[in-house]
Amino acid sequence: MVGQATARLERGAALSTRTHQSALPTPVASPTRPDGPTRPPGDVDGGPDEAPGRYGHVRVVRPAQRGDSAHSSGSDPAAPGPHPLEESPAPGPSGPGGSGAGGSRHWPALDGLRAIAVLAVLLYHAGVTWLPGGLLGVDLFFVLSGFLITGLLLGEWNRSGRIDLARFWGRRARRLLPALLILLLAVCAYARFIASPGQAASLRDDSLATLFYVGNWRFALSHQGYFDTTAPSPLRHTWSLAVEEQFYLVWPLVVLAVLGLAARRTPKKRRAPRPAARRLRTVALLGALGSAATAAVMSARGVNDSRIYYGTDTRSQALFVGAALAATLTLRGEPANRAKRAALAVAGAAALAAVLVVFATVDGQSTGLYQGGFLALAIAVMITLASVVLLPDSPLARVLSVPPLRYVGRISYGLYLYHWPLFLTMTAARTHLTGPTLLGARLGATFVVAAASARFIEQPIRAGTFRIPRPRVFAPAVVAAVAVAVMGTTTLIHAPARAGGTAATLDKAAAATQKIAGGVPAKSTAANRLTRVLLLGDSVAWTFGWNIGTNHINTAKYGVEFFNQAIIGCGIMGDIPQHVEGKEDFGNQICPHWQDLWTKDVKIYNPDVVAILVGRWETTDRRINGRWTNVGQPDYDAFLAGQLDSAIADASSTGAKVALLTAPIYGTRQSAEGAVYTETLPQRVIAFNQQLRAAAARHPGLVSIVDFGDVLTPGNVFRKDINGVPVRWDDGVHVLPAGTEAEVPVIMPQLARLRPTADTAQAGRGSGATSPSPSPTPSTR
Repeated sequence: MVGQATARLERGAALSTRTHQSALPTPVASPTRPDGPTRPPGDVDGGPDEAPGRYGHVRVVRPAQRGDSAHSSGSDPAAPGPHPLEESPAPGPSGPGGSGAGGSRHWPALDGLRAIAVLAVLLYHAGVTWLPGGLLGVDLFFVLSGFLITGLLLGEWNRSGRIDLARFWGRRARRLLPALLILLLAVCAYARFIASPGQAASLRDDSLATLFYVGNWRFALSHQGYFDTTAPSPLRHTWSLAVEEQFYLVWPLVVLAVLGLAARRTPKKRRAPRPAARRLRTVALLGALGSAATAAVMSARGVNDSRIYYGTDTRSQALFVGAALAATLTLRGEPANRAKRAALAVAGAAALAAVLVVFATVDGQSTGLYQGGFLALAIAVMITLASVVLLPDSPLARVLSVPPLRYVGRISYGLYLYHWPLFLTMTAARTHLTGPTLLGARLGATFVVAAASARFIEQPIRAGTFRIPRPRVFAPAVVAAVAVAVMGTTTLIHAPARAGGTAATLDKAAAATQKIAGGVPAKSTAANRLTRVLLLGDSVAWTFGWNIGTNHINTAKYGVEFFNQAIIGCGIMGDIPQHVEGKEDFGNQICPHWQDLWTKDVKIYNPDVVAILVGRWETTDRRINGRWTNVGQPDYDAFLAGQLDSAIADASSTGAKVALLTAPIYGTRQSAEGAVYTETLPQRVIAFNQQLRAAAARHPGLVSIVDFGDVLTPGNVFRKDINGVPVRWDDGVHVLPAGTEAEVPVIMPQLARLRPTADTAQAGRGSGATSPSPSPTPSTR
């Protein structure tokens, strides 16, 4: 499509709709001033699709009136104030890319707004804790994009009575594609040299979706939650570019239809921009309300947050708000009296302050955002934008026009585009940096790359100083070459089956398990029967058992009849508050009932041996008796001992022997700013395994230790692969099929040998296993 648009552009062909141009008023530019660097005509920066610094030159003009001149002050109450919006080449990084009309005035304050937006996103992705809502900078880009693009389309229509769609889309491609192609080539190198084998197939699909601007739907449908921290895609941030490009594809067609219909319905003698702008504003407002309502309904019905967060239908509300503002300014223009100007200036400053407060206080996963919050934020941005556009000499506009902010705004597209892959590459483990030093290194590298991209790639192509030979052939050839590079680098990497996933992956697999689960087969009474083993535990246990079933691993040859009833997300700590990756978490809602579920499963399956594999949720910080503590601390260990004794009692309630499987060392995980999440530290797992051995010692003859952890992590050293074959998920926690295949020959014979004798089993069933008194429920105040 890009190649075709470029070809048409070169041939001078245009998709347009013409009206009687003489019936339209001729817009007259208001006096300009040298308040910003000139830009190449036909180029405008917008939002995330251009990358986060987007959109730029805009001017307010008004139609010529009888007795009115280009230098009229507009103070006459009978004369309408300035209106139609035009947009000229603006610089900017990630946003809706616009295209300029040329010869129009640049508004430096818009660069400042782009700078605020992109810096908020960068700091959020860097893990700065005092900016939990920094990701909402993307919404600021969306409003700017909708505003500038709509103003540009209205300006072209008012000047010429047509909208040249081929030229519009060609400018977008020229503005956005060069840097994006460079990014995708860099991601090819990331896939080849940095990404884990398990990411290869996912990166291939992510890259192709990004190349064709459908990445947001790719991430939504593949359950790659924006807030997932497990092996995030280096292209996840390009979802916003996809939303904007889809808007750029459809919205000009809507604008053309609305304006054309309005022109046909208006008598030629009365034909003017105002009726068309009113209709367009109505359409934009309905679009914003419809998008916000769609998000709210989905949220109320429990639709996955990722679907709402990524969806074009749910996130375009901010783009429509910006479009509505552009149409409104065409109708109203600058306030005529001093009081209204002062009120607008105050409102703009207050709205921007509200936006900054939201950035600093609202978590991106807040339910309120999905139920009207995104729309409210877009309206606040709209008020700020109206203030700085209509009052370019206001204190707020002057603050936003300071040179440092303007420079950041001009390269914001590159900053947005390159920062996330750089952040994922420059980890604390690779750089041996943490805290502010790591933050500074990441930001420094991002600015250097973005500045170089703007100087040597983006600007020369936009300005036409970099001549592309035979663009009709060259452009599609380059896109095809990048696609081939993506396919080649991601296909050559060996990607093991089920290389990993997220919580959504586990939930989906668990649902499938429930659908295919049949009745429990009767237990054989033959003397040479298999030992019936029931596995209980958390998601690590669950993935181990799942691999046995889905990969048809034969446990019978080791004398074991195997059943998996582990519970995803639940260990044996119940709902005691915990810290997971730096945030307080209360676990799965069924976790408080783990003992009831275990007891029920033991009665249903009537096992000879119950294997218990937990540890993932026992190594987190927990609030016990009013203070945060962890395994290895006396109060925590005392509570954990009681929980283990209760688990042993439940597991052995029908006379089964109990096998406590040691936990493997988990992959150490770090926050974005380089802080290690303490629950992943090896010493936590070692301390937990010591508690398992202490529990076995308290129940001699009933409980045995089976060293599951030593197979995957011999010597208590984390390993992602054994002999070059990956055995753990990309999250460093769960077990891949190859890991299960390594475990089964080691642990299954040990489990088979634990089967109790007939006399022991009968005694256990007759008298009931001794159950310790339940451990006291700790205070969680």
